Amino acid sequence: MIVDDTIGGFGNVDVFAQTDILLTSLTKSFSGYSNVLGGSIVLNPLSSHYSALGAKFASTHKNELFAADAQVLLSNSQDFLARTRCLNRNTEAMAAFFQRHVADPGSPVINVQYPTQLPTKPNYGALMRRSTSELPEPSYGCLLTVDFESTNMAKAFYDRCGFYPSPHLGAHMTVMLAYNMMAFGKGPADRPYFREIGAKEESVRFSAGLENVEDLIDTIKDALDFAAEAKKREGKEE
Repeated sequence: MIVDDTIGGFGNVDVFAQTDILLTSLTKSFSGYSNVLGGSIVLNPLSSHYSALGAKFASTHKNELFAADAQVLLSNSQDFLARTRCLNRNTEAMAAFFQRHVADPGSPVINVQYPTQLPTKPNYGALMRRSTSELPEPSYGCLLTVDFESTNMAKAFYDRCGFYPSPHLGAHMTVMLAYNMMAFGKGPADRPYFREIGAKEESVRFSAGLENVEDLIDTIKDALDFAAEAKKREGKEE
């Protein structure tokens, strides 16, 4: 069993006991400043496969991390837990703000995909780390996805919103991407499959940054108002 804990973040969740191999992208929240690449692989010594995996890694692994990159990763990681607190706070606030608009008939938002808003929240809670002085309230990480009523409304929001467009996550600034639109672009025949697994074309993915939470909400509200106007226009055309 191989698990990648990058999105939740190993400051928030501890899935090591459930894995044979634990992967983490150190480029994302661990580094946090978008200026270095790195990753980690940890073998679970309690796994029944540990002896075989350990021997395989010992004979094949080559450390290709440059010393200068290692120094940047180490320096960036010094405030990892403090940044995790901020990322958690901002993402929860953004998710809650979007969620309040789901019940509004005039809103273009129809669904929010973030653990605090999902029925699967207890599954995450069972693997949450304990509270510590460095991270008093572990949470669910920096990534959320918002589903809009139509692709036109999603595009209206995306074009208006003041966040940087980027496929990155866990950065010091908030970024967004019409991630599923890229997946849908692979071919019309793939669309039923993507929709079946919940990857909707009319969605936007966000990775919260370290900005002031009120500024983030103001930016979202401005773009939502613009998308709401697009919804009104669609209603008139129908």
